[in-house]
Amino acid sequence: MRASGRFRLAADSEHPSSGHPTAVTRLIALARRETVRDIALTAMLILECAALFIAAPLAALDYEAAAFTIDLLVLCYALLLIAISRGRAAGCLAALGAGCVLASATTYGVNGVQIAVWLHAAGLLGVSICCVVIAMAVLAPGLVTVHRLLGAIVLYLNTALAFGMFYRLLWEVMPVGFTGMPADAGDAQAVAAMIYFSFVTLTSTGFGDIVPIHPLLRSLANVEAVIGQLYPATLIAALVTQHLDARRRGAGTSE
Repeated sequence: MRASGRFRLAADSEHPSSGHPTAVTRLIALARRETVRDIALTAMLILECAALFIAAPLAALDYEAAAFTIDLLVLCYALLLIAISRGRAAGCLAALGAGCVLASATTYGVNGVQIAVWLHAAGLLGVSICCVVIAMAVLAPGLVTVHRLLGAIVLYLNTALAFGMFYRLLWEVMPVGFTGMPADAGDAQAVAAMIYFSFVTLTSTGFGDIVPIHPLLRSLANVEAVIGQLYPATLIAALVTQHLDARRRGAGTSE
């Protein structure tokens, strides 16, 4: 019987001798780790959709349970981020990113502009590190599974979140940089508004209710719009093609 792509990858990386019990055990352990990483990517997509599209709007409406729900979702997301990391260096990087995101998410609403700026900067750093770790997991060598395709969507959502955190940080520094933002917006309302603006920009929807007027913010929005157009047409399309090719090869082998 011909081995699957993932099994061949594990065998090539370990170079085991056939029939050796330790080599077989290593192969099984590697296959299990790959399965856990793949399932973790799908779980991250569910958690991120729940946080961005359900919990964050409810928090902006001042539902107290929503803030606790966001903290819980971020904690689970951070643990999954560490689970998908590959290697010790990537694990340390994932732990750093998870710590920054947790620190930023659990301390929203603190008083003081300087403290708020540092917290938003920590959140931006954490989300950016999350993007790197997720990209390493999605683009790692091996079979492109459905879970990895969903992981590419996680990376897309994380890109919008990273830009939203950047907009939120800049709005804290320059409150007149956007039109359409209420001056008395609380922290949860401002974060939800900036995430909304980020997705509107990334998808090139352009409703026009929130508009950047500062040149730096306009340039940043242009960069996000370009990424939003190129990402699905290049990376996700390439991964889908690889996934379909792998399925066709598997079907041909079974026949």
